[in-house]
Amino acid sequence: MVNGDPSPEGLARIAQAHRRLGTGDILPTVITDRPEAIEAVAEAALACYGATGILGLHIEGPHFSPARRGTHAAQYLRPLDRRTLTLVERLARCRDAGDDHPCPRTRRPGASGCADRQRCRGQRRAQQRQCHRGAGRLRAWGVLRDPSLRRDGPDEFARAGGAALR
Repeated sequence: MVNGDPSPEGLARIAQAHRRLGTGDILPTVITDRPEAIEAVAEAALACYGATGILGLHIEGPHFSPARRGTHAAQYLRPLDRRTLTLVERLARCRDAGDDHPCPRTRRPGASGCADRQRCRGQRRAQQRQCHRGAGRLRAWGVLRDPSLRRDGPDEFARAGGAALR
């Protein structure tokens, strides 16, 4: 995880450590944190994309149900919002030799909402992984195959104990 050193140098050190163990390229993980912290890691990933073995970024959270947050800090949980979508779109637009910049995101189906549902459903280029143990196997499989099946809405997030932020 890169939360501790969100810089191109920090990402390069992580990639170098993995390379010594036989991994050629990586998708570093940033976990649930303040929006500014996640954006700093994204900037670092964009700055060293491809040159240091960084192929993209795995953003894990912060759009989890408070009831199923696991080790993620509750104070940083928030619904899916335009700020996150803009960041993911920016990462998805990053191209090197014609390839999309991979940016998987981890969120639980139905955990949080988006003000613009059509825009959420249209996020095909930014690979959204929406599977969580609280979803149930059939629901998780269905959402992985068709993101439009998820139940979005800040009301559900608030009912689960989270604050509805926008």
